[in-house]
Amino acid sequence: MFSDMEALLLIAVLAYPTYRLIRFIRKRRYFASDDFRAHRAKIAAVVAEHNEIATYVSEIRNTGSFSLGSSSSGIHADLGSFEDTSRWNYKHDRKVANYSDPHVHNCSLQVVRNARADPLKYLMKYFKIKATEDRLTEVETLGEKIASLENALANLAWREQDIAQAINPPGFILKHYKREFMERIGVELSPITVPYPLYVFEYVSAGGNRSQKERIVLNTEVISARSSVVGC
Repeated sequence: MFSDMEALLLIAVLAYPTYRLIRFIRKRRYFASDDFRAHRAKIAAVVAEHNEIATYVSEIRNTGSFSLGSSSSGIHADLGSFEDTSRWNYKHDRKVANYSDPHVHNCSLQVVRNARADPLKYLMKYFKIKATEDRLTEVETLGEKIASLENALANLAWREQDIAQAINPPGFILKHYKREFMERIGVELSPITVPYPLYVFEYVSAGGNRSQKERIVLNTEVISARSSVVGC
C-alpha cells in the first residue's frame, strides 16, 4: 500500500504528461486562431510598408536627391597631395579639413561665425542656391517631399505601436512558448530617420589645432523659412 505522500507523488507524476499535452493543444489552437492570424497579417503589412520606406530613404541617401546645392571650396583639392613632414611638435590628432564633401564649405572663421548669425543667407550664398523662380520651385518640392516622408514615418510608428499594444497573448504562451511566439509574430524593425540635407561651414586653422563648424539641417522649419527668403 502507498502512503498518502507516495500516492500524491504518483498522481503528480501521472498528471504532468497530461498537463503538458493539454498545454500543447491549447498552444496549437491559439496559433491557429483567427485572432492570431489577423495580428500576423497586420504585422506583415506594416513590415512591408516599413521596408518600402526604408528602401526609399536609402535611395535618397545614395542618390542625394534631397540636395539643393553644393560648395566648390574643395573642388580642386584632389589635384595635389599634402604631407606633413615636420619633425617637431608633431601631433597625430590635428584637425584636418574635409575637402571631399560638396556639402562642406571650408572657409574662414569669420564666415563660420557669420553663417551662425544668418544661416539662410550664407547657405544660399556659398552653396549656390540662387533666389530664382526655379529654385523656389525646387525648395517647395523638397519641402513637400520631406513633409510627406515625415508624415509617413509618423503614421508607420503609430501603426507599429498600435499593433504591439493590441497583441495580448494568453499568459501561458508568454510563459512557456515565448520564443516560438516571437518567431511567429515578433518582428525587429530597424529605425528609419528622415535624411534631412545637412550643410556645414567649417574652419580649420593652418596648423590644425583649431576648428569650428556651423551645421545647417534642412528640416521642414528651415525649408519653410528659406522658401520665404527665396520668394522675396
